[in-house]
Amino acid sequence: MELNTTNKNNFWEIHTLNDFEPIVFLKNMHSSKISSVCFLKDGRIVSSSLDEQLLLIYNKITYKIEIKIKEDKSIYYMNITRDGILIACLGGIFAKLYEINGKEYKIIQTIKPYSFLMNILAKYNSFILTKFIELKNENLVFFVRSYGLSFYRKKKNSKKYSYFDKYKEPLSKKKI
Repeated sequence: MELNTTNKNNFWEIHTLNDFEPIVFLKNMHSSKISSVCFLKDGRIVSSSLDEQLLLIYNKITYKIEIKIKEDKSIYYMNITRDGILIACLGGIFAKLYEINGKEYKIIQTIKPYSFLMNILAKYNSFILTKFIELKNENLVFFVRSYGLSFYRKKKNSKKYSYFDKYKEPLSKKKI
């Protein structure tokens, strides 16, 4: 069936979402690029930024900042695990795990998914820790650009993780 002008207009009228209004527009929170946004288990919003190196936790009703976590590295990505641990990928070099309780937080663990030599190369953007996912078995997989994957197993009766395995991307050979 070919769409004529009338059908095209009807299609866009039916499939365009015009009725949304922002619940709240947050401004003057981050002065640089926001890298990630997620929700804590209690419903509060968390946002992170690249240049400012900030994690901000907002009140879920007033949207005012309740907690500011200042880091010394850019925050490339952050998200929450099923058991409520906030994990931030910092500077492309390592990840920090935070436990958030009310208006308090504590750092549970720092994970460095590759060796000291790779850590040096990461500073020159060769290897950058860009993201992680939590598997169904609660283990973590960290994605390291130009390097591969690092697997971390959740420790029993703990909120910490231990190194388990890695998959290193083979160096590609240039084809002539």
